[in-house]
Order: sequence, then C-alpha cells, then structure tokens
Amino acid sequence: MKILNKYTWVDPERPTWERTDAGFLRCKARILAERVMPYYRSEFTEEIPVSDIDPILMLCPGDEMASVESLHTLEGAPVIAGEDHTWLSTENVGEHQIGQVAGQPWIEDGYVCCWLLITNPTAIKQLENKQIGEISAAYTAISVFEPGETANGPHHARQTQLKYNHVLLTGVGNGRAGEDVKILNKKQGEQKMGEVTLVKVRLRNTGQFVNVDEESANKIEADQNEQEGKEATSGKDLTAAMSELEGKNQDAAALQAEIDELKGELQTYKDKLDELLSDEAVEAAAEGMNQETGEGEEILENAFPEDLKDEKKKEEVKNTARKLHGVKKHEFVLNAIGVKTDGMSAPEMKGAFKAQYQIVNATKGKKTVAGAMLNTGGKTPETKIGTDGGRTALQRLGYKTK
Repeated sequence: MKILNKYTWVDPERPTWERTDAGFLRCKARILAERVMPYYRSEFTEEIPVSDIDPILMLCPGDEMASVESLHTLEGAPVIAGEDHTWLSTENVGEHQIGQVAGQPWIEDGYVCCWLLITNPTAIKQLENKQIGEISAAYTAISVFEPGETANGPHHARQTQLKYNHVLLTGVGNGRAGEDVKILNKKQGEQKMGEVTLVKVRLRNTGQFVNVDEESANKIEADQNEQEGKEATSGKDLTAAMSELEGKNQDAAALQAEIDELKGELQTYKDKLDELLSDEAVEAAAEGMNQETGEGEEILENAFPEDLKDEKKKEEVKNTARKLHGVKKHEFVLNAIGVKTDGMSAPEMKGAFKAQYQIVNATKGKKTVAGAMLNTGGKTPETKIGTDGGRTALQRLGYKTK
C-alpha cells in the first residue's frame, strides 16, 4: 500500500481496468494535469481585464489541483461521454450520466487521478473499442490575470479554487489538457517507462507542451509547419489587399478634394444669389423696371409710326409693352416704332432702346416717325443736327420729324 498524502492512498497492485460482477467497468483515470491551456474569451463569464488576446492561456497550477477543497468536489462527480460538455444539474444529470467518480481522488506523478465506475453498456463498448478514452474535466475556477511562465510555457492568467461539475470521456485529441490525460489501461495503450520514448512537444498556437511518442511528435511538427506556410501565404495576400486599399484611399482623398472645391464654388454662387435676392437688389431691379416702363411709354407716345394713328391700337401696344421686361420689352418697343432688331444682341437692343428714349426727350413736342427715311437720303429738317450725305443725325437713326 502506497501513501500519497495525508488525504489519499492507493494500492499500486490494484488493476487499472476491471469488470465488476454486475458487468460495470471500474478503471483508473487521469482527470487533470498541471498545464497551460487555451481558453477563448467566449468561455468566460466574468469580465476579462486583458484586451486583444484570444485565446487566453490559462495555467492550472499543481498546488491548486492538489488542494483538499478541490479534490473533495471531484468525489462522486458524474461521468458523461461525447464530444462536448453539458453542464450538469439535478434537472439533466439523469439524461447524460454514464457513470461516476468512485472513491477519493488523489495526486500521482503530477496528475489528478481517480477511479471511474462506468455503468452505461454503450459507453463501456466505446471504451473497449478505443472510440473514447481521453478525458476533459469540467470545473469552475477563479481566474487571476497575472502573466508568467513555467516549464509548461508562458501564460496570461492562472486558475484557483477549482470546483468540479463532471468528467467527460471523449475521443483522442478532444481533451484540452492533452492526450495523456485519459483512462489508464493496457487496452487503451497505457505506456510504461522504457516501452516507448516520449517527446515533449510545444504547440506553437497555444504555447502548451504535450508528451507524445516520436511518430506523433513528427506529425505535430509537420502539421504546424504546414499551417505556418499557409499563414505566410495569407500574409502576402493581406499585404496585396492592404496595398490596393491604400490606392483606393488615395483615390477617395482626391475625390474628396474635388468635392470640397465644388462646394466652395457652390457657396460662391449661393453668396451671389443671396446678393441678387437681397432687399436692396430687388428694390433696385424694381425701380429699374419701372423706369424702363416709363421710358417705353415715352418712346411709344412720341415715336409711334404715323400710319398708326388709331389711339385704340396705340393703347393696345402700350398695354402689351407694360407686361414685358428686359430684352423682350426693348425688342417689342423698337419693333413697334419701326426699328429693325434682326441680328441685334441683347446689349445692342438695350442701347438702341436707351438711344430712342434720349431722342424722344431731345425732341419733345415734335412727333417722329421711325423707319421711313432711314435709308432714303431725303431732305433734312430746317434745324440740322449733323450732316451725312445731306441727312441729319435723326434721319440716320430712321426718324423723320414734323
């Protein structure tokens, strides 16, 4: 009989794998080991003080595993089988339990060990056929976020106050603690010292160390090299994508500069429009329109063609002119008094309109008729304003005076 500590003991001669008289399977198992294990952020229920780290490397310390309080919680814990954990309670344990921890657990060679009593016949067959056998322990723990490094590798935090809920029997490679945390029996490939050379291999993605045979170590190394090659290729693709994104950002910056320039021009036009629509500008425009309306009235009254003496006709023409403004008024009034505007630009028509008004003011009291003597070279009036082939200045503009 071997005494392990003041709390537990085990008989080294006891078989690690045996059937009971009832057909149940009693077997020795490693439940947990001092390891650095990866945990993803989604697995934590408390707030995580570190950022931008996923997975988080957690150390399960040997002294915490060996605490009497922790080992007490493993006594009689239910055993389940499958690929995933199901947290057990009184409401669902009957649906999932295939056995339980039998007796008191103990610490042996750095592992938490115990006896399992498997009562489910399907699970017993799976164990005998090597379909399951690796172990993943389910427990709660307090996470202390203090980074450090041990022989197991670097870690971001450590676990304390472990309290077990159940033990999961699963397939090879599914256990978080490693392939050596498993049911111990010769049928499951229990290895004794001297039979196989074990090699410690560090998993690069988690920093965790595992003990495996040379063949498995070579395979792990090859798989990790292949994964790093894929990541390197992915890195090149990322560099190209980043370069393309930088080009698009430059194009976007150029477009934004053009947009800002157009916004500036638009603001300038808006300011001009505001200026044109100001009360002063509108009032000045209205005054100008009233002035031109009066000027048009004067032109039509004093320079209306002589052959249109009908006052009703003249009034109709005046009414039409009153409704017009700007270049349309200029064109209409000039055409009404016989001045041809074909080919004239808007500024030219305005100049001719103003000239007609000045002529009317200069010849008030005298009726004029436009157009008839424009190119005739006829006789000049008694008072000559200027000479050009015997024509006065008024005649050159197309007027004849009475």
